[in-house]
Order: sequence, then structure tokens, then C-alpha cells
Amino acid sequence: MSYIKPNIPIISNPSGLEIPIQAIQQALGSGLSWLEKSFGRAWMHSEFSTDGKTKKFPKCWDGDDYINVMPNDNFKAMSFIAVKAQEKYAKFSDSAAGNPKTRDLSVIIWGNLKKIDPAKTYIFTEFLKLAVEKILVNNVAIITAYYDEKAETVFQDYTLVDIDTQYLMYPFFAMRFDVTVDYFDTYCTT
Repeated sequence: MSYIKPNIPIISNPSGLEIPIQAIQQALGSGLSWLEKSFGRAWMHSEFSTDGKTKKFPKCWDGDDYINVMPNDNFKAMSFIAVKAQEKYAKFSDSAAGNPKTRDLSVIIWGNLKKIDPAKTYIFTEFLKLAVEKILVNNVAIITAYYDEKAETVFQDYTLVDIDTQYLMYPFFAMRFDVTVDYFDTYCTT
């Protein structure tokens, strides 16, 4: 699905996991001049195709509806964040003070190298990777893995069709950082 001007809402008072996700989203959006759209958390959605098969897509809430955030050639580059695993308690306490927690996420970035820098006629993803790493180390506990070679590994949880795999052929690129974030969750009083 291609869209030109998606709404990307920012949560005014984030809590729990929303805090590190939004911090990463905003840091990428403000720290990477070449990243045109920085989406927040993407939720897994399943749909039936015309042949009856189930397809899985990452979708972000835009304030009114879910929008598909798979590669979109309307942008020079875009990102989204997916939750990878269960929430883990670093130390459990039933006090009102709450609990420190960790969660594994994937930060997925896709873009068009010719739109990012038309003067460069080579694949300069390592340069882009280093810029992203600098931002992530200031916003996550640890980067646990990095993928950029195959569409099937970058978008491993999602359904790809033949047309999607071209999105990793020059001038397109994609990268995925698996990260672990630390955050603190307090109990709600309402």
C-alpha cells in the first residue's frame, strides 16, 4: 500500500513500553536528515489474499486507522518499530513503585539511496548504518543483531511477494536492528 502523507501521531503522555519506543522514533526522525518518515510501534496484522492465503503486515495506528508500513516508494526513507518478544521483569515487586522491565524490539528502516544522495553512485548503506547505530546506543540498552542482506531476513515476520523483494535491489535498501530496551512500569491507580 502506498500513501503520500500519513499522519504519524506522537503520544502526549507515554507510559511503559511506549516511552522507549517513542524515544527511538523521535530520535531517528530528528537525528537522521535522510529519514523522511519515522513511524512508531507497528502491530502485526493478518489479512486474506485473493487466493485465500494469510498475509502478515506491520501496521501503525495513525489516529484514525491502521496503515501498512511496508516499503513505500513515495518516501526517500522510512522506519518503524516492531515488538519481538514478551515483556520481561528484571525484578518483580508488587509495590506501587512498579517494576523495571525489558523488551526485545526490531527497528526496521527502508529507503532509496538515489533519493537520499543522488551524487553517490554506490551502495553506501554502511554509512547509514553507523548513523543509525549512534542514535540507537543513546536510546536502547543493547543492539543484539543487525540484518541488511536479504528482504526475507529484514522483514522476516511479514509476508513478502516477488514485487517486495525488489525493494532490496539498488537503489533500494533495508536494514533491521534488533534491540533490547529497558523501561520502568508503574501500577495504574485508576
